Amino acid sequence: MNPKLIAAILIFVLACVFPNTGFFSIFGIKPNLLLAALVALSFFVKDILVYSSFILAAVILLFFQSGIMAEQLVLALIGLAAFPVGRRLPGSPLFNNLLMVGAGTILFYLFVAPSFLISAWPAVIGELVYNLLWGFIFFNIFERCLKTNSILRT
Repeated sequence: MNPKLIAAILIFVLACVFPNTGFFSIFGIKPNLLLAALVALSFFVKDILVYSSFILAAVILLFFQSGIMAEQLVLALIGLAAFPVGRRLPGSPLFNNLLMVGAGTILFYLFVAPSFLISAWPAVIGELVYNLLWGFIFFNIFERCLKTNSILRT
């Protein structure tokens, strides 16, 4: 197995594990690392079945951590939507990635906790910016790790 692919999978698993640690919390705002990682990964995996296995792994890992089904379902749907939508947008892949991370963050709160969008809008904006930063980081990491792997687009 390609060491770069192993590194990318390890990064993805860490994105699944780190959200509950509070390690990346800044002023009480935690990024949705999994959302940012899934969206970024969607630009590099060429097969929807392979990508779906990453989504399934994320849902399973979240099940053991949180047990909240609505958040898992919404995250899975956003991840699945990112696969075709991000590829069809007219911008560059990096810009489309950031657009999908931003839209995914807003949609996540719209479906999981719509009142939070209004009552805690500064926190939502903070998380949005934080997710965009992590989306940029994950995109660049996956681009370096996965660009030449056979299961991914070149």
